[in-house]
Amino acid sequence: MKHQAGITMVQLTDDGNADAAVERMPRYFEEARQAGSDIVVFPEYVLGNRISTQHPRVQRFLALAREHGIYAIAGMVETHGDKWATTALVADREGNLLGRAMKSHPACGPGPHWWPPMAGSDSEARGILGHQFKVFHLDFGPIGILQCYDGYFPESWGCMSFEGAEIVLWIN
Repeated sequence: MKHQAGITMVQLTDDGNADAAVERMPRYFEEARQAGSDIVVFPEYVLGNRISTQHPRVQRFLALAREHGIYAIAGMVETHGDKWATTALVADREGNLLGRAMKSHPACGPGPHWWPPMAGSDSEARGILGHQFKVFHLDFGPIGILQCYDGYFPESWGCMSFEGAEIVLWIN
């Protein structure tokens, strides 16, 4: 039987220093655990820019999930060879990388619609874009993750709901 999920959302800025942001994470994991949360959610890009899942910041994030026995989500720009993707990592309670959600809609180009990309200046449009809205089946229920511009499209929310997500977390 599912229970009502406890969720801790953290607004954590890095001021351009992802190492400092990750150094501040243990406090938030501890507070989330003490509050009875099942999951702690950090912002998009908090783990850093153009790094792999083997990077020490990512490994520290996974270790914190294991130490506190709590699911966790954090964003980064993940390298894929010479390409990159805006990625949200999902850690399970044992600190394993359960999966990743990749941003599907690049926020690029002139406002107000941020499309089409401007030649040569919109790096986000040149990265790897997600092509599905994944649902992660956690022990307290199914969740979906949206990042940044993805949340402005009702179809994004609808796709996850149709796939069974009962909770949609929008990191930004």
